[in-house]
Amino acid sequence: MNKNYQLTFYKSELNQYNFILKNDNIKDKISLFLLKYVSIESFYKKLLIAEKEKDGIKLKPKEKKNLRVQSSDVRRVLTYFDIDCDDDLIERIFGSNDKNYMECSVKKLRDRLVHSVNDNVLKVILERYDQIDKDIDSFVSLFNA
Repeated sequence: MNKNYQLTFYKSELNQYNFILKNDNIKDKISLFLLKYVSIESFYKKLLIAEKEKDGIKLKPKEKKNLRVQSSDVRRVLTYFDIDCDDDLIERIFGSNDKNYMECSVKKLRDRLVHSVNDNVLKVILERYDQIDKDIDSFVSLFNA
């Protein structure tokens, strides 16, 4: 396709997202979804680093930067810190399920939003928002003593 045509279509998509985000309720939910997820992921990675460094061997900055979030590791790290958590909750948030938009984990939904935003991912976040928000809040509550 001609590059000018491509650019026109890409600009059209960008305009569509900007139009959708003019709705304050949608903008707030999408923003909160993203901020809440990246907050718990960042928090979890700090726990993961501490667990990996428990024997006194420090991770290199590159190793810290390249840490991945996998549900099996989340279970292990929470166990290390004596945190009881429902396996289903861990899977819903950090799992690798990427079958479809309505069933994928929060992590995979975030990946889809960040790496290939489209109107489907925005719609699904809005449709699933209440359950996602509840799950993330449940995870955070594990650390509120």
